[in-house]
Amino acid sequence: HFIMRNKDVKSKVLVPVYNHLKQKKKKGKLSLDDARKELYFVVNTALRKMNSGDKKISLSQKEKSRVVTDLVRNFNSDVE
Repeated sequence: HFIMRNKDVKSKVLVPVYNHLKQKKKKGKLSLDDARKELYFVVNTALRKMNSGDKKISLSQKEKSRVVTDLVRNFNSDVE
């Protein structure tokens, strides 16, 4: 996804959120809804950061949902 390809967004937005989610999961305080909400934040933040330049990226709600689902899947595979 565009989030993983953008090094700035990945290191400054995605990785900190993944680390936060991992801590919540270790404490047994992470629900799927929590993870989805936080990863929606990542997608929206990534879009804002990446749209500050010349190239604009727009995603429909369905496309955002698909990206979040992939990020949740990726997070779960990283944690296990």
